[in-house]
Amino acid sequence: MSDARERGTGLIEAAPSVMAILRKQRGITQIQLAQMIGKHQSFVSNMENGMRVRFAVLQKVADILGWAGDPRDLQRPYGTVPLKLKEDSTDEVQEA
Repeated sequence: MSDARERGTGLIEAAPSVMAILRKQRGITQIQLAQMIGKHQSFVSNMENGMRVRFAVLQKVADILGWAGDPRDLQRPYGTVPLKLKEDSTDEVQEA
């Protein structure tokens, strides 16, 4: 499975989303991102785990994180879409 990793427990854990990786690479916590978009931390957690949200919310998150691709791709598992960062984004994203 390309979007899941097996741990020693026998449970399958979903791969982190592009959004979660970019957020962490930018040094932004879920609480901080939630404040930036006017939501609660639990909303950001759920959004990073694939909860369907309005396109406008994803666009706002894309702008905050410097994402130049389709904002819907932020919710895809990391490694399944090419990284598309805005040119003015100075922070490099390292492989997770």
